[in-house]
Amino acid sequence: MKIVVFICCIFAFGFAFSQKIDVKKDIVTVDGTPVFKMKYDFGQNTIYLHNLQDERLAIFKCESYNDSKQVSNGNPQGRVAYYDATFLNDDIDKCDFNVGGAKKAIAKYLIEYKIMDGDKLNDVAVKKFVKIHGTKYSDQRNSSTTIIIQQR
Repeated sequence: MKIVVFICCIFAFGFAFSQKIDVKKDIVTVDGTPVFKMKYDFGQNTIYLHNLQDERLAIFKCESYNDSKQVSNGNPQGRVAYYDATFLNDDIDKCDFNVGGAKKAIAKYLIEYKIMDGDKLNDVAVKKFVKIHGTKYSDQRNSSTTIIIQQR
């Protein structure tokens, strides 16, 4: 019985201090306060991060490739999807990351990593984000496992 009460207390504590993140009409809000904008371009399959003054700060392009190592009953082609992130800071930092979902999932992820600092990118958080995520997916995509044998 003590274990059940303990688990209930942990969940109650977590819900009491969690942030309510919402995305409506491209505006991301945290507990009702607008934080930044995320605009989705369906044709390019790209999400753009803007501050509230509409200045573009980052680009998240959805990419995918097929990997024979990822083939399963639920994924017969071995499709791997990820976001190619480009932060439009002084260094134009780049990385790849995989998060399930689109705008709201990315918004939560960026808030979790504290990418925004008011109306600009948090340079320290961006550097940390890029270092943590690296370019694993684009590196795997670019390394070909196909062997071509040419006969003469």
